Amino acid sequence: MKNEYVIGVDFGSDSVRALVVDVRTGKEISGAVSQYRRWAAGEYSDASESRFRHHPLDYLESLEFVLHKAVKECPDPDAIKAIGVDTTASTPGLVDENCTPLALLEEFKENPDAMFVLWKDHTGQKEADHINEVVKKSDIKYLLHSGNHCSAEYFYPKLMHTLHNSPELQKVAASALELCDWIPCELTGNRDLKKLAMSHCAANIKKMYSPRWNGFPSKEFLDELDPLLYPLVSNMPQKSTSIVTPAGTLCKEWAEKIGLNTDVVVCTGIIDSYSGAIGAGVRKGSVVINMGTSQCQMAVRERAGMTGPTIEGVFGEADDSIIPGYEGLEAGISAFGDLYAWYKRTLAWQMQRLAASTKNEELKEALIKAEDRMIADLSNEALQLKIRPDSPLATDYINGRRSPRPNNTLAAAITGLRISTTAPEIFYAFAEASAFATKAVLDLYINNGVTVNRLIGIGGIAMKSPLVTQLIADITGFPIEVSASANNCALGAAIIGAVAAGIYPDVEKAQDAMCPATDRTYTPNPEKAELLGTRYERYLRLAEFTENDFINN
Repeated sequence: MKNEYVIGVDFGSDSVRALVVDVRTGKEISGAVSQYRRWAAGEYSDASESRFRHHPLDYLESLEFVLHKAVKECPDPDAIKAIGVDTTASTPGLVDENCTPLALLEEFKENPDAMFVLWKDHTGQKEADHINEVVKKSDIKYLLHSGNHCSAEYFYPKLMHTLHNSPELQKVAASALELCDWIPCELTGNRDLKKLAMSHCAANIKKMYSPRWNGFPSKEFLDELDPLLYPLVSNMPQKSTSIVTPAGTLCKEWAEKIGLNTDVVVCTGIIDSYSGAIGAGVRKGSVVINMGTSQCQMAVRERAGMTGPTIEGVFGEADDSIIPGYEGLEAGISAFGDLYAWYKRTLAWQMQRLAASTKNEELKEALIKAEDRMIADLSNEALQLKIRPDSPLATDYINGRRSPRPNNTLAAAITGLRISTTAPEIFYAFAEASAFATKAVLDLYINNGVTVNRLIGIGGIAMKSPLVTQLIADITGFPIEVSASANNCALGAAIIGAVAAGIYPDVEKAQDAMCPATDRTYTPNPEKAELLGTRYERYLRLAEFTENDFINN
């Protein structure tokens, strides 16, 4: 039997990964990862302003590197039939009439507002608040697919903020593209704004696009949001494209760069967490928990045609958004791994300063290694703690709250500190807060009629942190199966590629062949149920108190 391979490309917050996969077995044949160089150097972003931007050159340079390396190391490049792409979302960028991101133009190459606005950028909070108020007055519920709430993490608040913050962009911007639409556009060489493949997945959830109101919101509604929006929207494709539909084939320029031919199918893009759910084998009754920089809980259920009530506070709810033929659901936590990374940076502040200034190479290496070990060491110490009802307790809203009640302005809190409190105890409190937040999101699903009988954990934290994963099992009361693949998002993109290339008739058949087995299962410890139940109630009260205090002040 001839080899048949597909490539899955996964654009994350910090890096891009390419994975060559055997379509018959799901075996990973070759792969490569590249960090975003400018992002890693801290350029163009400012956490104090919740501003997080990616320069499009970071995407292009990293994409070329990983594709070239993955193809070069593949034993049979001619067997590669398709490329699937997933990206973070909503991560939009303003483009000119040729689909060129404005930051690639000489005059805007250093302007952060001309770059891609990363999913976790909250600079558009005021604009999101304005959108929520306008939608309340509308006869059409344009936020139907996002839990009846517009977040600063969505498409339009980001466009409104960047255009008004940098008025010089208004004359040049012809439209705006989600990252998951621009990458296929780039790979296929498509320069026609209105004819590119606009991902149904991202359009439904992030852009207020729906067949229920025949596509995008009306001109009158968009003008009420902001007169700058309609000209951009009018230049977008007016029909969304299914994730399993080809966006085109690889253009000559990219084929020559990476060593493939122009017959290779390029898929329509998909949101990374949605792709991860596919790669983990999501089915009706299962929830895939993607434990990465943020946390996403993905589920599917029977299509309802979106005619009934939506789940208030869910982050995404749309037919065909994950597996075509089903309604897809998304909810989650704005900061998951980001919370632990923040705590590590806080503790390592002096170590980082010393490592940057010392000329002693042995000391520098020791400091860097100590910082790299910090999370693992904290986790190991936290596993040994004897937790009491009055042990330190925290909330997880270090970057606001995504679900179940969206509020990007919230801040995290910790209580119960004593002079004897240790660093591992504080770390445990944050890990526990993440698990409590996970339960709150899972309860949102269950209380709204979503069948949940299986949890599947994916992502770095699921694979590397027994502390966090076991806490989630103990607190939710569900066993958590951890996927054997470390690259579920890229694998999901590859699965979509196999369907788009015609190798499989649908996503489910491709999943049956290509999804990995379970690596391990974390089982709830019934002996901890009463203590954790008590602490969960305290967590809810602390969350309510800090939220009310923040609002009142």
